[in-house]
Amino acid sequence: MIIKWIKRGVIVAVGALLIGGLVFGKDLTSYVRSSVKSTRAAIKDSVPTEFELQRAKDLLEEIIPEMHANIRLMAEEEVEIAALNADIPESSKRLDQQREKITHLSETLSVEQVSYR
Repeated sequence: MIIKWIKRGVIVAVGALLIGGLVFGKDLTSYVRSSVKSTRAAIKDSVPTEFELQRAKDLLEEIIPEMHANIRLMAEEEVEIAALNADIPESSKRLDQQREKITHLSETLSVEQVSYR
């Protein structure tokens, strides 16, 4: 039964394409696209405003938890950035100390001695 309806649907679709191709030629796709767009617009225009408002509220309710999670993540990242910015002067100070030690060791090694301390 279902296969019979599918066969009929395919036959009707092929017939419509053949007739449309003969009538409109290469412009058939343009006419089909325009028809689909106008049908979509008509359907969208027929949706009640209250329904659209409810849909918008539902979308907002879905987005709000994700927004809160992102705000929390941003705050955590800002705290981490502040901690890293506070750590930069200390790291620079240690780097300078290490450079001084390396320079001192390099100078010590530049003079040949029997043993080094």
